Amino acid sequence: MNRSGFTDEKAKNEKPGNKIKTTVFLKISGMIKNVFKVYVISVINSFAEICALFLFSVKTIFSRDKKGRMLISDITKNQIYFTGVQSFFLISIISFLFGAVVTIQSVTHLSKWNASEFIGKILVLVILRELGPIFTSLIVIGRSATAMATEIGNMVVSKEIEALKSMGIDPIKYIAIPRLISMVVSMVILTVYFNVIGVMGGFLAAKTILSAPYLILQKNFIHAITYTDITVAFLKSFGFGVIIAVISVHQGLKVKISPTEVPQAATCAVVNSLLILFIYNSLLTILFYL
Repeated sequence: MNRSGFTDEKAKNEKPGNKIKTTVFLKISGMIKNVFKVYVISVINSFAEICALFLFSVKTIFSRDKKGRMLISDITKNQIYFTGVQSFFLISIISFLFGAVVTIQSVTHLSKWNASEFIGKILVLVILRELGPIFTSLIVIGRSATAMATEIGNMVVSKEIEALKSMGIDPIKYIAIPRLISMVVSMVILTVYFNVIGVMGGFLAAKTILSAPYLILQKNFIHAITYTDITVAFLKSFGFGVIIAVISVHQGLKVKISPTEVPQAATCAVVNSLLILFIYNSLLTILFYL
């Protein structure tokens, strides 16, 4: 039998069910490829828009245009009060308890050794280097990022952005600049405050459990701190503030017409801020400590 005849016979013997399965599989794989392609393009576009918003904001901050400076200054002060000042009470409780818990857990595992010598190093490693900036940013995201995206989204829906444009006011300058400045200032101050209160909570727990003198705890803590730790903590808090502000403003401005888009924008602001924040945190840690 020739080759073509063999092929015809094989095609006749092939079950119809196999053809259906193959067709379905090809359709599903094609759909997955299209969805993935659209998702990748959407991520790239969003990243480009965020970078453009950030660069424009930085350019505007350092420009010599004094028009509207007083208004921007007033909005910035209000945003600092909301994001920073009103967060002090919550930061105080969480950081104090967190420092105390870190010390208690450390003492439990270091009971066979002289635990008081290691408390300072542990507090530096856990609070100052990593979890201090991260916990502060989580609190700020939960309080301010959602509020920021919701506020801007409602401004878009209620046509306030169009009203600003019709009056010759740049909405980016009016909306983005005050929130970027206030978020960065608040994050740096709150991170420092979190670290201080967290260390105080750790010292108090060590004093209560180990009866260790404060001078010894303070001495060990100071010896454990390096300039790299201080630099990394500042870069993390500064970068976290930029990330949270730019992404929240961007998500708020992406709202189009429907009010139902506002809670979606708030959710996206939280999720995207967390994702980029942890990526940025990992990169800094690898860069300085690896």
